[in-house]
Amino acid sequence: MRLHRALSAIVAIATIAASVFIAAPAATAAPASVHEITANWTGSPVPTTAPYGQPVTAEWHVNTNDVDDPYSNEPVENVRATLTVGNGDFTSIPTVCKIYDVTPVSEISADGSTLLCNLGTITEGTATVIQTPVRATSTTGGNLTMSGTATSDSAIAVAGPADPGP
Repeated sequence: MRLHRALSAIVAIATIAASVFIAAPAATAAPASVHEITANWTGSPVPTTAPYGQPVTAEWHVNTNDVDDPYSNEPVENVRATLTVGNGDFTSIPTVCKIYDVTPVSEISADGSTLLCNLGTITEGTATVIQTPVRATSTTGGNLTMSGTATSDSAIAVAGPADPGP
């Protein structure tokens, strides 16, 4: 009888311990993500020139996707676009770019030529639009140029460069 109770107690403890290990969620790694970035000038009509001081806007499309099949559509942290302008300055940080509760925060470089836009946490399978106002600064008629890349904490590679064209 004592042996039967002891065996019953051992079986009960083993069952409880096994159920704890089975029920505990497995630690998951950050999803491996891939990004795409495209760009175009906005306006109607689309600007073909930008004299000194003229504001123009470029529109960037950042796609965040899962590299695995089947797709999990997991959240991806710190999706970032790094945008540069030649013969121009960024005039403001777009509202879609986070300036709080992200690392790094969105910012414009001291010389105005680079915008780091942290979009925050984005769910895979999502496209995000960034509209970036810039001001032409060439006094000699130089072309206004822009280029951009996209990445995140879990990106397998940096996407881009993309540019809106001449």
